[in-house]
Amino acid sequence: MPPTLLLENLPLEVLHHVLSNLSANELIPIRSVSVRLRDLATSNPHWRRCLLNDLVPSFAALYEISEIPPGLWSFTVAHDGWFKAYCRLKRVIRNPWLLREEDMIGAPWLVYFKQHMVDPSRPGEHEPHAVIRFDVNPEKKAKLIAGIPLTSRNWWLEGGTMRVSAYPPNIPGRVCGTLCRKLEHSTVAMVSDSPEFMNELVELNNEIVEEAVRACILDREEADQRIAALEQARLPDDLSSRNDRLRRILKITDELENEDEDELYELNERDELEDGDELCI
Repeated sequence: MPPTLLLENLPLEVLHHVLSNLSANELIPIRSVSVRLRDLATSNPHWRRCLLNDLVPSFAALYEISEIPPGLWSFTVAHDGWFKAYCRLKRVIRNPWLLREEDMIGAPWLVYFKQHMVDPSRPGEHEPHAVIRFDVNPEKKAKLIAGIPLTSRNWWLEGGTMRVSAYPPNIPGRVCGTLCRKLEHSTVAMVSDSPEFMNELVELNNEIVEEAVRACILDREEADQRIAALEQARLPDDLSSRNDRLRRILKITDELENEDEDELYELNERDELEDGDELCI
């Protein structure tokens, strides 16, 4: 009877070649087979590929991550750094994004009135009816940035939702296919960008750098240079830049494909006054 050839007994270069053709879901169970396969299936090249080549291109809201040169990330300093980055990003994707008031404030929000949408289940695909921003102010009222005139109302967080006086709760979620933030109730949907993904990876990156300093793998000067280089490579965070980036992510166009759609989406100031539409966010 010929001897059994175990996977983990294959030469190292052959094993890495096999693992390089596996997806993240296929690599994870291999980590449970043996200590050797766990180390190989956790190595940085495989999870860098899974994150940058597979996960990030799948969702438009991860656009900012794709704009960072891979060499500026310090995940390779740790033997499982890219694996940790992948797991951290997947955890953020699964978890609710609306946890505190800071999650609402400062970002551009594209407002869509569902009765004027061709497909109310797909906000973000066309020009919004208005753009607003939630600012830090005693009244807690949204500020109109562009679009039709809206009547602002007081807002607050309650039970994991965003509330506005005289309107139903705005349920937080994500836009299907993009992972952009979404707030929605029966008549209105609002869409914004998702900075939490980039912020989470930057936080992990800096944690790994600081751990490398404590382990004497990096000196303080090199660590500071790595952190500064990554921060400098990030995209601008001002409102105008975030609004432009959000529109690119959602692929919004100023002109719709045909006149029938144009009529359905048209909403001017006179329509707003006649229909009584308000900032029912």
